Amino acid sequence: MESLFELEKEVFAVPLSHTLSVESVKSDAIHEVVGAGLVMGYQEETISVISLRDLFRAEQNNQLMSLG
Repeated sequence: MESLFELEKEVFAVPLSHTLSVESVKSDAIHEVVGAGLVMGYQEETISVISLRDLFRAEQNNQLMSLG
């Protein structure tokens, strides 16, 4: 089973076997820390936040570089 999401008018699927939970987060809960990037508090821990937009751009750029 997969979870679908849309990013910049494209639809992606993430296997639920790789998903522990799905959470709604308000933007003011995410903070930028020098040397650590984006972080937020979650279940009494500080965790890294990764932008799917940035992640997919990086993967797309890597694919384009391997073609060239």
